Amino acid sequence: MLVALAAVAVVATACQPPTPTPASTARSCSVGVVGDSLAVGSGPYWEAAFSSRGCRLEFVNARGGRPTSEGVNVIEMLAAAGRLPDILVVALGTNDRIDPFYFAPKVQRVMRLAGNRPVVWVNFDKPWVETTLNLALDFAKAVYPNLWVYDWNWFADRAPQIRLGDQIHLTDGGYNLRANLIAWYVTGR
Repeated sequence: MLVALAAVAVVATACQPPTPTPASTARSCSVGVVGDSLAVGSGPYWEAAFSSRGCRLEFVNARGGRPTSEGVNVIEMLAAAGRLPDILVVALGTNDRIDPFYFAPKVQRVMRLAGNRPVVWVNFDKPWVETTLNLALDFAKAVYPNLWVYDWNWFADRAPQIRLGDQIHLTDGGYNLRANLIAWYVTGR
């Protein structure tokens, strides 16, 4: 298992983070995560993943089974309270219906709430969701210059051993890897 995770880490570091990185366009590297069960699973690893890269993790607000609409409401409450961090990581959509006309307005709402701050949306690695909703994220990325889409699907497809039997949730090592790859993508380091 460790050899497999090390191999994935080598593949990940061989790829380049986006230029500019989300962190390089933000006022500071303060990060918040809003997500579903995949963000919950990475819970023990978020703090170390970001702090080891010079970022402050402001919060992780995640719940298993959370649909995007509920997560967007959380982001709206944080924005209204003036508590949005400089960089927002969104890991929502896995629990949504497969309908880009349902999903796209929620992405638009997050982007309006975020203003000019960088938003990193983690795409989907769920066979019956990924094609449709990942395409919706790619279209949104073309509209919003402050939206980055982290291609979790690409990495997960190359490391099937990190998935549990449902092909969505991950092993502990997989959750650790996920948190660290997202932090690497945000910071470029």
